[in-house]
Amino acid sequence: MKKTFSLLLLLPISLVLLIQACDNSESDGNQIDYVSIDARAPLADLEETGAPPIDTGNNPTRRTRPEPADFGMVVAEKNSSLNEDVYTIYFNQFIPEGCSEATPCPSLILVPDKDASGDAFFGEETPRWIAAKTGAIVATYNPPGRGEGGRISTGQEDYNGPLGQDALSDVANFMLKNTSTTDEIGIISFGYGLVAASGALSRFKSSKLKDVDFLIDIEGPINRCWVTSSPLNPQEGIEEDGPGINDGRCDFDIAGRMDAFPVNLPANAPPALICSEQAFPQKQGGTTCEDDAWWIEREASLFLESIDTNYLRIQMLYDHRQASRWSSLQAIKYVVSSSAKKHYLNSEAPNQALHVNGDQACLENGCYLDFTSNGLGNSLRFPDCFEGNCVEKENPYAAAFEGFQSMSIEELSQYVLPQYVEQLLAKE
Repeated sequence: MKKTFSLLLLLPISLVLLIQACDNSESDGNQIDYVSIDARAPLADLEETGAPPIDTGNNPTRRTRPEPADFGMVVAEKNSSLNEDVYTIYFNQFIPEGCSEATPCPSLILVPDKDASGDAFFGEETPRWIAAKTGAIVATYNPPGRGEGGRISTGQEDYNGPLGQDALSDVANFMLKNTSTTDEIGIISFGYGLVAASGALSRFKSSKLKDVDFLIDIEGPINRCWVTSSPLNPQEGIEEDGPGINDGRCDFDIAGRMDAFPVNLPANAPPALICSEQAFPQKQGGTTCEDDAWWIEREASLFLESIDTNYLRIQMLYDHRQASRWSSLQAIKYVVSSSAKKHYLNSEAPNQALHVNGDQACLENGCYLDFTSNGLGNSLRFPDCFEGNCVEKENPYAAAFEGFQSMSIEELSQYVLPQYVEQLLAKE
């Protein structure tokens, strides 16, 4: 894989119209034609952060000048979920120098958290670092109804339901048909983006996404109780658990209510409440944990059981927004029963049923990631985005965690994520 990069001079944006009709009749009945409009945009140089690189065993070269982005859009016709003849999904591609038909590169698609657009959540630094360190074409995209200015994708926000899953599958299908890649393509989801990623891989595993090689899940919530988990916050109306909580919906068979969502945390940290009608996405979507018809289309647990691609869960010692790590072991539980070829939790050996022995055993065995000795951290700061403006937020229960130290997703992308991408690309 060729991994050389250059920084283009600051040039005016130019548009190139590429039209390609693809025979893409799928089992879901959609006939899709794609149009891409690409523009070369100038980017500022990247600076070193000064943080020490993680020793991955192969000492990957640190690069400061990844290739600038290609901006474009996917136009898919006859989308059944949206019930419109034509819809547009905007995306960015970060293409390493040298990717061509003669020297193809693998592709990675990044799925944003919660209801953020890819433009806002990832910006340009995160995908550029991933491209620089892995030599892969990296794409970010704006799910339906998201984006700012002239880059708002068609459709209404459906909180990673069928329309969001369709959009991800169309972006992946577009990249497979229109960029210089190998047969290697991976999806990396951040937080709630797991719902769109696992849903798309489950629904389209035998059609549009049959060539996807792996899914990397970065601390995604597994069911509706994890999705709606929030700290006590009377100012926002979150003062107690909401309706609809039960063992089946919350999957309390491997971790009880007080283990998964503790309410008596040290250092005056707030209780972890679930299913509050004021929590995301119930407030925004006007639903509750009792609405099984709504959630059955948006719970990763249901989809992970039926994926058939390689799966890796990245889980820090302290989750980016939860009061416990149990969601990671629940994810493993569901993937174990799937047709996934290999599944991993962090750097553990593949295909282990780590959920059987529980969180404490995993903690004692060093399952979770802790890079405080490298000056990075043991938790992640995810951007929290509203109308294109993002603010990094630390775990709201951080006061309860001993030695808590957070790092940004840009730092994750520079020093941690590349080693896992390369591992999965090598199918080790």
